[in-house]
Amino acid sequence: MAAVTKTWVALCALIVGCAAPELSVRQKDPTVRYSYTTEVVELALEKMQDVLATLEKKVDACGNERMKTVIPPQVLPALPLSDREWEMAMAHLSIKAMDDCVGRLRGDAVLAYTRFRDFEKQVTGGNAIDTGYYNLELLCCMSVFGSMEIELEYKKIDPKIRQTLESIPELRQPFNPIRTRDAMGR
Repeated sequence: MAAVTKTWVALCALIVGCAAPELSVRQKDPTVRYSYTTEVVELALEKMQDVLATLEKKVDACGNERMKTVIPPQVLPALPLSDREWEMAMAHLSIKAMDDCVGRLRGDAVLAYTRFRDFEKQVTGGNAIDTGYYNLELLCCMSVFGSMEIELEYKKIDPKIRQTLESIPELRQPFNPIRTRDAMGR
């Protein structure tokens, strides 16, 4: 971790050091700086829109897979779990499989959105461009609170049982936890 931090610090110093002379040239001609920074905001907006479109497609694909996939009862071993524990296990593993399916796109979207909003504010003094229903809270945290509550319940299950469940390949792909539990007869 320390090596990564040192690398980032060195990279940032290098970028800032290389950019500093250019900034002073642009500051001499405010119209050039304004034009250039406006283009940066436009590019950041374009990149954000591209990432959000990609994220939407991936969430739809993973969500469609999740809704139609039911894990057959014979795949799930007989484990000493209460109905509530099975419910929490299926919910948590389904959420985790969905997150794994979407991958790092959610993080990419948060970063692209945050960059765009920051650059826009630097250039215009505020955030006026409509981003539709997207905002930082939606991209970052929508439904995460509930997911973490489920994860806390899941972590109360015996670690050996969790390990057994987590080793089942079918539970690492998006699946419908409610229909899977129903299929189990629980």
